[in-house]
Amino acid sequence: MTHRLVPGGLAALALLLAAPTAATGATHPTIDPGGGDPTPDDTSPPVIAVDRPVGDVDGWHRDPVDLGIRVADNHTGDLGVREVSYTMSGATVGTNTQTYTNAREVTVPLRIAAEGSTKIEIRAEDRTGLVTTRTEWVGVDTTSPSVSIDSPVDGSTVRVGERVPVTFSCGDATSWITDCAGSTAVGGLLDTSSAGQRMVSVVAKDVVGRTTMRDATVNVVTDAPTIGISSQPVIVGTPRIGERLEARHGEFTPLSSVIYRWYRNGVLIPGGAGSYYTVSAADAGAMLHVVVTATAAGYEDGVFAAPAVGPIPAQEPGGGSGGPGGVGDQAVRATSTGAVTGVARIGRTLTATAPTWSVAGATTSRQWLRSGTPIPGATGTTYRLGALDRGARISVRFTGQASGRPSGTVDTAATKPVGKAAAKLRARLVGGKVKVRVTAPGVIAQGKITVRAAGQRVTAKLKKGRATLRLRPVPRTAKVTVVYRGSSLVAKAKAPVRR
Repeated sequence: MTHRLVPGGLAALALLLAAPTAATGATHPTIDPGGGDPTPDDTSPPVIAVDRPVGDVDGWHRDPVDLGIRVADNHTGDLGVREVSYTMSGATVGTNTQTYTNAREVTVPLRIAAEGSTKIEIRAEDRTGLVTTRTEWVGVDTTSPSVSIDSPVDGSTVRVGERVPVTFSCGDATSWITDCAGSTAVGGLLDTSSAGQRMVSVVAKDVVGRTTMRDATVNVVTDAPTIGISSQPVIVGTPRIGERLEARHGEFTPLSSVIYRWYRNGVLIPGGAGSYYTVSAADAGAMLHVVVTATAAGYEDGVFAAPAVGPIPAQEPGGGSGGPGGVGDQAVRATSTGAVTGVARIGRTLTATAPTWSVAGATTSRQWLRSGTPIPGATGTTYRLGALDRGARISVRFTGQASGRPSGTVDTAATKPVGKAAAKLRARLVGGKVKVRVTAPGVIAQGKITVRAAGQRVTAKLKKGRATLRLRPVPRTAKVTVVYRGSSLVAKAKAPVRR
């Protein structure tokens, strides 16, 4: 039998023979461009999984952690996994690359031991060039949280009925706090209704379950202890118009703040608030005495009176009545009090403006006073406030002198109590770490800082005005702030964290 091929028949036959059959389900092989054996198509990239130990809490672990980076590919033979690499940044830094042949599934071990948060960027590639990437965050926190009880002060003594607020805070330098609870809540009051010992306990817990407990014990007494003095105050100097008197006394136990009040015939003299007092014409015929009051936290104020001196004679020795022609009229007298200008704050500089005198050509000397007491070496026209001046009132005593005449003195009005130094904050977030620097004029900033970001609250203690804190990953749009709580010498401050 003879068959005749119509035009195009050969091409149709070739297509028919090459087509897969439904019965076998065979796939059409691909040819290696290099002339090798046919291999199956690979259209699926490798799969990456990370094996973590039990105990992971939001990516954090309480101990160094061993991980397994597991990579699988759905083909074997000449295909499969070709390369696995990872890069670490943050608390742990490093890179590693592993290559393989004929591997369908591989596991790369990895240990994270450094304290803090580590970012792991993983890359896997199969032998057809398909790539998968994955990013993991792993945190290790081996440090317990911190607890600070600001009030009451541990070991302090208070009186029955005294109002003592409770304030405390918790922080964690590595991860974050999940619980901060006290036996008395923040803002509550210590029970001082009766005498006895009271305790405030605070427990802090961080995200990995580490805890810290702190206690503050307070003695509540019916009568607070009194301040002691090594020797009673006395008035030194000549009780005469134009002369300067001084209140001298021994040391106080414990160290105390001191206030002086001068009295004329038992009536408080306005402006007489320093350890020195210059007798004026208004004191003629009167008795003068001074009361010294010492104060210290947890103690009953110590009140000590010096024996009175006087009566003050109406006339000065050498004749004259203090009126025209008398010796008193010849003395140098201030016709103005002078002034102290500037901001009364640690680190700032005050300036003394001299008074005018009743005698032309009189020379002026200065002595700066701290709450009425001379400051050693402070005799210039300016004075820079330091740590010892905190809470004190600063004034200047001017002395006018002229040849052949008694000198005259006058004190300026005192400043407000010297305040804390102003703090300046600088903070920058780099690679999960916030580096903070706190500066203040005249003193080194101490105390604690807190960084807040995206629900995180991390606290650390300053060392020489610096601290470094670690954060979990923070979105670029999140607001990050740093708060300095201040100290006994430096004021509180708040600032944004730069990136």
